[in-house]
Formats: sequence, structure tokens, C-alpha cells
Amino acid sequence: MANKVLVIGSSGQVGRALKEVLGPSAILAGRELFDLSKPRELGARILEIQPDIVINAAAYTQVDLAEKEESLAHTINAEAPLEMAKACHKLKSIFVTYSTDYVYSGTGSRAWVETDSVAPQNAYGRTKAAGEKLLMEWAPSDLSFLILRTSWVYSFAGKNFFLTMLKLGAEREELKIVEDQIGAPTYAPHLAQGTSELLLKLRDPGFSGIYNICGAGETSWFHFAEEIFARARLRGMDLRMKKLIGIPSSEFPTPASRPLNSRLNQTKLFDKFAVALPHWTLGLDECLTRTIK
Repeated sequence: MANKVLVIGSSGQVGRALKEVLGPSAILAGRELFDLSKPRELGARILEIQPDIVINAAAYTQVDLAEKEESLAHTINAEAPLEMAKACHKLKSIFVTYSTDYVYSGTGSRAWVETDSVAPQNAYGRTKAAGEKLLMEWAPSDLSFLILRTSWVYSFAGKNFFLTMLKLGAEREELKIVEDQIGAPTYAPHLAQGTSELLLKLRDPGFSGIYNICGAGETSWFHFAEEIFARARLRGMDLRMKKLIGIPSSEFPTPASRPLNSRLNQTKLFDKFAVALPHWTLGLDECLTRTIK
């Protein structure tokens, strides 16, 4: 990609993946340069760099802690992206930011479409929904931007469900995993690749808006864990874990409620851009290949 691309949040899972996909065209920026808890400073920094594209891969993602730190999460997830977008408009640059399945209510069993009402169950979801609302209400008609709602992001680095399962599977003989929350695991490098493909096609501001994007297919956290262990063993990984027990969410209480239904309908994304991420199991296989040496 020949454009000058600024990746904010370059040390996170998606940020790291974007480094690999974008290559030398990417300008990588971490918290030391872009502190999202200080939104008023962000626009000036973007104007100094003058990128053609800004991808905000940074966020407040500590879902349970957000119940106590909702104000800080709101600053990072809602106010900061708006300031970035305003700077992009001044530069006539493209702006991309990521959102979450947690903006939906999580009820029912139908896959969510972008026009469904948002009704987040927790503080993290509320701050992400607030960020979407601020940007959508402010955005001028000539701003090219994408808000990408994704789900269950994981990778071979960082802190995520995939790595937690491998760690616990090596330490324990029995694990209890929630089986009534349904969604799609999204491998960060696949999300990064999909993002780069969208940028190549985002020529018309008329394509701007909110899109669902995640791994294809659906599963539960329990079945995801089953597949992690089964496929890890096929690759020769030594695991102590002998018994995996599925439990309802009610038996695994957390400070923040999680949605039971995180299915995301991606028809709009494919119809507009002809972009679709691989099936979640393919992402898992690729992640295991990079994890198990």
C-alpha cells in the first residue's frame, strides 16, 4: 500500500498484525506518542505527521475493570477517536477505528446487522457505542471513515482467550468453560488483512459508516477451547488438561455482563466491498502454527 498509513496502538494485537500487513508504508505509534487518555493532544500530532490514512487500533479493552473506570474508558473509546477523525477531515485523510459486538444487547439468536439498535450490557460496550455515536453524528459527508465492529479478537501474542487456554491446558487437568455465549473468534492477522483490503476500496465517502467484520462461522467459547486443545495436541503440544466441562454464564459470574449472542451478520461488508474474512477455524490453525514451534 503506497499511502502513508498511521497505525495508532501499534503494540496491541491488531496493531501488531497491521505492522505485518502494511509493511514499510506504516508509521507505528504507541502510547508514548498517542495517549488516548488525553484526547485534545491527538489531533495536533496527526496534523504534524500528515498521514493519508489513520487506523486507530488502540482502545480501553479491560471489560471488567471498565465497570469501575467507565469515565476513563469513555475518554479513550469515545472522545479520542472523534478527535482523530476531526484531524483526518482537515487533512482529507481516511479514518478507521474498531468497535465491538458488545454494543449489541446480546439477546436472541439472530446475527446482528449494523442497523440494529445498540443496547450494550456493560460499561465497555457503552463507551464503544458512545464513540460510534459521536463519530456518526459529527462526520461530514466528505469524510471517508470506517467503524469496524468485530468480535473475540485473539492472536499469538498479547493477552487473549487463545493464549490463556494454552497456558491453563498445560497447568490443569480440568477446566470449566462457558458454553452459552455464541460468536465468532477473529484472528488478528485476518482482521488486519481484511482492513487493508477495505482501504484499497474505500475511495468514495459514500461507503463510509459502520460495518461488522469477524471470522466466518460461529461457535461457543467452550467449543473454541475444545478446538484449541484438539488442534494443539495434533501439533505435538503436551497438555495436562484431560476434561473440559461446559457451563452456563450464570456459573461464571464476572463484574461485567457478557452478551450471549455475539453473532455478526457481515452481508453489508461483502455487498459493499466484496471482503470476507476466512472461517474462524482457519485462523485458529494459522495461530497455532505460529505459536507452537
